[in-house]
Amino acid sequence: MQDSSGIFWDNDSLSALLALELKADLLILLSDVEGLYSGPPSDPRSKLIHTYIKEKHQNEITFGDKSRVGRGGMTAKVKASIHAAEAGIPVIITRCSIIHAKLAFAFLIAILITAYLYLLFRFYLKLFSVSPFSIRSFLFRHYM
Repeated sequence: MQDSSGIFWDNDSLSALLALELKADLLILLSDVEGLYSGPPSDPRSKLIHTYIKEKHQNEITFGDKSRVGRGGMTAKVKASIHAAEAGIPVIITRCSIIHAKLAFAFLIAILITAYLYLLFRFYLKLFSVSPFSIRSFLFRHYM
């Protein structure tokens, strides 16, 4: 997961460690291929492995070269997945294009903004001891 200097080598291992610290319900690792294959995805004999079982698959997989866009490749994803799974966190390795990543990021930002506004609204209600019904009544009387 990390070298002797304490520096993380790739985002996959960092994601797994973060998932462990947060006690995440699920870890999703993104790749430029559909998922984990029995060999390099460019090899026509390679098959997509839908459910990785360490005891069954660890000696059956041949890893190819590292990704063009990352540092760790599928080897790092499998190591991070095993680390998270051993702690009880389910892991999904799936493909994600740049467009999908941007949409997912925009959706995450929208969720965070909504959660922030909700918490701010709840704080305001508690601070001034106001019920949501009285706010609606006030708005209806003055602006409708």
